[in-house]
Amino acid sequence: MHLLVYAMAVVVGLQQGGLAPPKTPRNSAVPAPAYGIFVGALGALFTAGAVVAAYLIFRQSREYRATIDAAIADYRVVLDALLAERLADTKRTWSNR
Repeated sequence: MHLLVYAMAVVVGLQQGGLAPPKTPRNSAVPAPAYGIFVGALGALFTAGAVVAAYLIFRQSREYRATIDAAIADYRVVLDALLAERLADTKRTWSNR
């Protein structure tokens, strides 16, 4: 964007008979070093937020996995009993023939 503005200023300057750099405001509301501090602070906050979010996602997935493992263990007992019952019924049916 700045390169485009500079190129346009160069073209306009050449058309007017001279090479003038683009005009920039000298009196900005915030001094230049404050911009660097502001951008650095935003970067640090973003990084801290990303680390916290990653930890929360990891913890949630670990708890979810533990819950799923417990449910699988509970259903395994029920399914084993059901399979044993069906196997016994099948053996009885085939032994009576």
